[in-house]
Amino acid sequence: QCVNRSTLAIGVLKKLRAFGNINYVDDVTFDKLQGYVAHITHHGGIDGKGMAGASIVGQIGFIRRFLGYCVNMEYTNQNQANKLDKIKRKAPIRYSFSKEEMQMILKNALPRFAIFFELMLETGIRACDMWNLTKDNFPGGDHLHITQGKTDDVLNVPISKRAQKIVKGLPYRLFPWADRSWTRERDEMDGRVEVRNELRICFADDRDDGCIKRGKEICRPKGIRMHTFRHTFAMWKLAAGCPRK
Repeated sequence: QCVNRSTLAIGVLKKLRAFGNINYVDDVTFDKLQGYVAHITHHGGIDGKGMAGASIVGQIGFIRRFLGYCVNMEYTNQNQANKLDKIKRKAPIRYSFSKEEMQMILKNALPRFAIFFELMLETGIRACDMWNLTKDNFPGGDHLHITQGKTDDVLNVPISKRAQKIVKGLPYRLFPWADRSWTRERDEMDGRVEVRNELRICFADDRDDGCIKRGKEICRPKGIRMHTFRHTFAMWKLAAGCPRK
């Protein structure tokens, strides 16, 4: 992935490597991780005055997932990031996209991702439930039937006319690029990483960065997340008069 577009995770790993003078995975010790967390806590961020708790938690998450992958691949024996203490953070502000923002997303996104975003908006399901969707999840073409990965609850609901049209125009495996073996065979970036990057890119003219201005506040890329489509689906349905149940 380093030869493709940079990602937030790669940036974090490069900073950790530079801080700890790390050349091999086994060089990532608990002491170095503690030192890195202390460094970004007191001296990180754009102004060098320390990162917010949510940003620190995000960086630890990137590192933990990377080391977990290395353990699974038997590159190292232990995930040292699992020893780090939990850091308190404020609950994130729950955003929903405006009509104008959704139009911008669908206009600016690459075609393969634009249709993914639109189906998320039309169904309100989580990204983790989108990855493996097939035509079998849409019996009759007008219903969605899945077992939700996060809750194990069965969801069997009708879908909108637009969602029906989207599903009809896609292949049996709706989003093959979400299969990591598919992207590896084609020497492409992990599609699940790329689609998240694409959402952020949609808010930037230069496709390198992005932010949404909301009044006096600025929601930077870290505040733009896939789950916002689910919030938007719910908010738009409530605004249209749908009962909460």
